[in-house]
Amino acid sequence: MIKVGITGGIGSGKSMVCKIFKHLGIPIYDSDNRARFLQENNIEIISKTKALLGLESYFENGLLNRNYVREMVFSNNDLRLKLNQIVHPIVINDALNWFTNQYNFPYAIKESALLFSANIHTKMDVTIAVFSPLELRIQRILERDKSKTEKDILSIIESQKEQEKMLENADFKIFNNENQLILPQILYLDKDIRNIKV
Repeated sequence: MIKVGITGGIGSGKSMVCKIFKHLGIPIYDSDNRARFLQENNIEIISKTKALLGLESYFENGLLNRNYVREMVFSNNDLRLKLNQIVHPIVINDALNWFTNQYNFPYAIKESALLFSANIHTKMDVTIAVFSPLELRIQRILERDKSKTEKDILSIIESQKEQEKMLENADFKIFNNENQLILPQILYLDKDIRNIKV
């Protein structure tokens, strides 16, 4: 079974690409959703997050105080890195365990925004990057998240600049630009991946 990692900048459309792969019968590991689950259910993450960010990082009912955590780490790169060092290794191990259970499939996909910057790509057999023009990305994010302004989005994209440079290192590229049809790209890619020997 081939381990595939897929990534792309915010608003690039990687989640939509994953939905198409899912319709082709390919299992998808959604790193964001799984990380959210683990942040509220993994004892190691909970205790280390509280030690790093304070008891206010969790509500009394055990749910993560996402607004508080976001505010703490967004403008403090050191704290963000430390939080990532707590969460990412556990999510990566969780994903690798998940991959071992997908043996009935020709390949399985791990979706992760941090595929290269967190060195997750080293655990994958194949990597895919989804590319999309900046204007289109901004438009998509504004439509799906009414709480964000264009300035907020540009700030997020700017903070991910180094990470996005790494996308050029992907084995395969998908262009989600409304000029090139996305389905034929995915179908060709599906065929190519199935033929890879690992």
